[in-house]
Amino acid sequence: MQETNTLHSQADLESAIKGENPMLTSFVPIKSDDVAVKEPSLCGKLLVKFCFALTFTALMSPFIICDMYFALTDTSCIHQSFDKLYITMYNYLYISSIFGIVVVCILTSAIMCLDIEKKDRNECGEVCSQLFGWVLKLFGLAWSIVGFVIFWGYMDTSKCAKPVYNYLLAKFIILIVTIFFESTRKKSKN
Repeated sequence: MQETNTLHSQADLESAIKGENPMLTSFVPIKSDDVAVKEPSLCGKLLVKFCFALTFTALMSPFIICDMYFALTDTSCIHQSFDKLYITMYNYLYISSIFGIVVVCILTSAIMCLDIEKKDRNECGEVCSQLFGWVLKLFGLAWSIVGFVIFWGYMDTSKCAKPVYNYLLAKFIILIVTIFFESTRKKSKN
């Protein structure tokens, strides 16, 4: 007799799970096959993009500001001219700050326009972005080498004020480390 009660209660439980018995449905949680996935809102997506763009800008801004500051205010050594080179440290720093502003603006715009969840990418857009990325990297590398040559090869650094010398030395060491890590990261991917 007890066996039939057990079977009867199991049948009631199964009917409650299926949602057939409204009396038991209120007590037994219904298992649903449809799982509601909450899609991020437009405001949430914009907030994430804005945080990425703000972080990138915050990392690049000190170099841009210092390049522009020393290019416009220093009178100790950045205006030295050289016989074999028609560029001064003033030109280097000024163009470097403008290049930094352009890169920050372009990448911030790209971050804000990028669709994070889009799975299929436009092939033409991918090729253009890769090509543009390579152009920026190559110009950045070439411009860094110009700065290295001016600073360590031609410039009389003994005439530089301590803040200018310290900034330039730190900047070029950071650039060398960045180039080294970028090249080793690319090799490890292959």
